[in-house]
Amino acid sequence: MKKILTSLLLGIALIMSNIPASAQYEYSPNQASAGIGLITHCDILEITSDIILTGFGVAEMKFGSDDEAGIAYNFQYNRRFTKHLSAGADFTYQRITNGVYPGWIEKSLSKEEKNEMVGKMKSHYLSLIPLAKLFWFDTKYVGMYSKLGLGITFLDREYDPCKAQYSHVEKNSNRHCFLGLQLSPIGIEVGRDMRGFLEFGYGTMGLINFGLEATF
Repeated sequence: MKKILTSLLLGIALIMSNIPASAQYEYSPNQASAGIGLITHCDILEITSDIILTGFGVAEMKFGSDDEAGIAYNFQYNRRFTKHLSAGADFTYQRITNGVYPGWIEKSLSKEEKNEMVGKMKSHYLSLIPLAKLFWFDTKYVGMYSKLGLGITFLDREYDPCKAQYSHVEKNSNRHCFLGLQLSPIGIEVGRDMRGFLEFGYGTMGLINFGLEATF
């Protein structure tokens, strides 16, 4: 393992040492981007959590399997302080819709009734995350970087029943906040003043995040 890591570091050093002098360009200090994230931290929370709706007085109901994972829309601004380091903040919005079904512990219900949707749960996630961006390869037209951010995520969850037997549960909402994060070990951007980017990581911006970035 030590030999592999040593060889990898030597290879990176060799590549960096062979960057032509023209690659040492004057970088633009401001970066503004808009992106689309897929398979986010919020998606995984919704899928893996078998949440019982006790907060709405309907403990006999659980989320179903027809969850609609929404696209995460993110907007970001970074200020570049050195050739290798920038810092800024990201705002991400995502809406996830879940069908709600009677709980399987209700033995009095028939199989058909247990499979019939009785309501909709709409979850709105708003994340505000300060972040740092470290460039470990950067030329005039290509940049490669890693990104790390920690912040806060606000959740506004709204339940809307659609079956008569649950009409005693009024349409209402429930609000929470929790730690928001984004770790993107690999990111690549291509272009000059207007760049396209692609990132792989985990967090509120998704396992895959892509979009456009303007530098000025």
